[in-house]
Amino acid sequence: MAAPPDDIADAMRGVVALLIPIISDFTVSVLRKSERRRARVWIRSWIRRRSQLGVSDTLLRELAVEDRAKYKEWELVKRKFEVQWNFPNCVEAIDGKHIQIKCPPKSGSNYYNYKGTFSITLFALVDAEYNFLYIDVGANGKSNDGAVFQASTLNIAMESNSLNLLQNTILVAVDAFPLRKDILKPFSKRNLSISERIYRLSRARRVSENAFGILVAKFRVFERPIALSPETVDLVVKSSCALHNWLRK
Repeated sequence: MAAPPDDIADAMRGVVALLIPIISDFTVSVLRKSERRRARVWIRSWIRRRSQLGVSDTLLRELAVEDRAKYKEWELVKRKFEVQWNFPNCVEAIDGKHIQIKCPPKSGSNYYNYKGTFSITLFALVDAEYNFLYIDVGANGKSNDGAVFQASTLNIAMESNSLNLLQNTILVAVDAFPLRKDILKPFSKRNLSISERIYRLSRARRVSENAFGILVAKFRVFERPIALSPETVDLVVKSSCALHNWLRK
């Protein structure tokens, strides 16, 4: 005796409902494996061509073609700086901020800064919308911003071209930082001429200072010296920067 058509339809729907998750999971796993395999293939082929094509310059061009996801992130950041701050070819602003603390026991003048207070340094890389993309926390207050940057992993990554930055892009900074092909800063002398007063550069550079101001306004623990150990202050600063980014989204 044949089963009623309604029962057959219900059975088929049940089978389809069971098969869809299995097929979907299998399809996703296959696509992920093929994507990983594709990445390994083009990287290996580039390594084999280094002797003929060179290293860094060729890699940057091939990354732009083969790894568009990371390049799109930098392109978006560069576009925001150009649109919001009218400063083209800029990807980030860098600066440092002194986080005031109570003088740690038996620390001498290690944390004593030029402002006459005790502090640790927050060094940050900030995008056009005041988000912290990189922070370095914990250097003692008597170190200047340039020294903190030189010892940071950001500087190491920039010198080794491992940040995958777009070609011909720069970071903007204050006078304390070095002047390089990838870092642009205002003229350091006073009484500048009209041609030396680059307003757009100063405005783009202030993005990092504005981010620090927003951070202090939101987390008022930074308005007075923090009575904690330097190690604990590091954790407070890192947590505050993470919450700052989350609130900006």
